[in-house]
Amino acid sequence: MLKEHEGSGQSQKDMASGNLFQNRLIMTGEVAQSYFDENAQDEEGSQTDLAWKVGGNVSSGVLTAGAIYRRIGGDFNSIGFPYFTNDREGLEANVGLNAGRISASASYVASSDNVEDDSASETTSDQNGNANLMWSISDKVSLGLGYSMNKQDTSFAQGESPFLQDSLTNQFSGSFNLNFGQAANISFQASNSDVSSTNYPQNENTNLTLNLGGAFRAGNWFNLSPTFGYGKMRNKYTNEEMLNYTSFISGEFAFWPRLLTVSFTGSFMRTESAVLGNSDNLNAGANLNLYLDKLIKVGTAVLSLKGNYTTTKMMGFSDSFYTAMVQCDFSF
Repeated sequence: MLKEHEGSGQSQKDMASGNLFQNRLIMTGEVAQSYFDENAQDEEGSQTDLAWKVGGNVSSGVLTAGAIYRRIGGDFNSIGFPYFTNDREGLEANVGLNAGRISASASYVASSDNVEDDSASETTSDQNGNANLMWSISDKVSLGLGYSMNKQDTSFAQGESPFLQDSLTNQFSGSFNLNFGQAANISFQASNSDVSSTNYPQNENTNLTLNLGGAFRAGNWFNLSPTFGYGKMRNKYTNEEMLNYTSFISGEFAFWPRLLTVSFTGSFMRTESAVLGNSDNLNAGANLNLYLDKLIKVGTAVLSLKGNYTTTKMMGFSDSFYTAMVQCDFSF
């Protein structure tokens, strides 16, 4: 039993847990009671209320599952958490599977305030759900699938309120990976989200994102990492679309490993919008690196000649600039 005292507030907490069936089933519970007096000088006295939770976890073979229910009274106050949110209840649940090359998991979290349904108060509820599946097809190939949901809603029993809001987001995602050790790996990710709202339909939109990337290496002589992306966002209320194209590349080539190398980076981004117009941004940079370790026997020194070029085009205007510099890095 734990007791806390501070000024005019007091809380008392009891915790219990139990392990059954050789830890395959674990039950937990916790209850706390608070006594709170916002103004110790008046004659109204203190308020008292409870906060409690109960839950459990079960496992059997490749399966695991768990759930927790929480409830916090409207007059419960915590000494340790001054911004504690009371008058709230919530439920958490999860399930998982791990069977060799296949693993899957799912979770759900829901919470809501105004537990006593006071008609003079607004009620805000949140729901979040996730589901994921990962399949290692072989030592070199893996596949992933995912789904997530987020729902928020604020309602008022007496009708209109300036704070009413709601939104529902559903997102589906997938990934595919090829891994050939240190020589190369390739990955592809895709996601599509949909946002809807009853009170604010002008905020409804869909968003599609595709990304393809990889890394390639040839010993200590050469490495290359390119990435390509595509995005499409559409406002369902106005049917306006915005497209994004992105690419990035980085790499290094060694004329003489650990003596003379050239490293480089480059990126390009293009945005197409009927409202904002089109814009392009290009950035390219290269470094000529000379390692002076053999000349300087203490520490590490690298002498670099660096160059960078950037150009931007937007709404019929363009701007370009470049930089060049010499840099020496020394560490010991």
